[in-house]
Amino acid sequence: MIPFALSGCVAASTAPAVVSDYCRIATPLTYDSERDTMPTIKEIEAHNSKWVCVCENDCPNKTVVN
Repeated sequence: MIPFALSGCVAASTAPAVVSDYCRIATPLTYDSERDTMPTIKEIEAHNSKWVCVCENDCPNKTVVN
């Protein structure tokens, strides 16, 4: 009985990925390397890395960034 119960837990999906509303409205941020502070630049680069991962499905090590 247990094998039947577990068989529903694994499913292969062939449906195309759904683009989130976030990816429809968000864009990567820009900064001025001469005028912005290093903490601001680091935060912008972190945001942009998450955007690339979520919206372009290009995550480092194929992990999802939250």
